[in-house]
Amino acid sequence: MGQGMTREQATQQVAKTISADYMKSQQTDVEETATNLTDVNSQLQTIRDLYPQGIPSGKKDVMEKYQNLLKLETELRNNKFQSEDFVSVAKIETLKINSKH
Repeated sequence: MGQGMTREQATQQVAKTISADYMKSQQTDVEETATNLTDVNSQLQTIRDLYPQGIPSGKKDVMEKYQNLLKLETELRNNKFQSEDFVSVAKIETLKINSKH
């Protein structure tokens, strides 16, 4: 904060810096989630390829793993969409703040 800055200008300057750092971290989260989602989808596809007619009833461990992967896929997909939405909204809000000055 330099001399001659109003409290509002100083607050906005600090907010810009914090906002930019937070957006970068959110973007990193989106990218990591996308990578994890790709890995989970790959594992699911491997099981589907191994058992094209469905997982046999005698393969309870495989069925359990498959169901857990499906749950994880849903969670990752939801997290990815929420993070992407947040990043989009944050970018819009940052543009609004920056356009005021």
